[in-house]
Amino acid sequence: MQLTHLWRVFLMPDVKLRNALISMKWLEKIPLGPLALAALFMALAPLQPQPHLWEKLQMLWAGSLTRPIDIFDLLWHAALPLLLVAKVIQMKKTTSAREETGQTKAE
Repeated sequence: MQLTHLWRVFLMPDVKLRNALISMKWLEKIPLGPLALAALFMALAPLQPQPHLWEKLQMLWAGSLTRPIDIFDLLWHAALPLLLVAKVIQMKKTTSAREETGQTKAE
């Protein structure tokens, strides 16, 4: 069975080429503060009786996450927190790469 093009990119041994193909420049344009607030809101909404994200994760661990609406709800409430995690990881990588090359943010 032949791997799709996307999987070939992820399995590339050349890290520089893989990173060039998988660019996350659009993530740099999203402001961290509003993203963090929106991610917190989506992760905790609604507060009563319990946050949907926590409820759906419990269902996933129990093996009872089978209805399409529940799967959509999990993806809906997890999207912004996962995007926040991706942004923080990308910020750390960008900062460490700049420190290694001696560049500043203004350059």
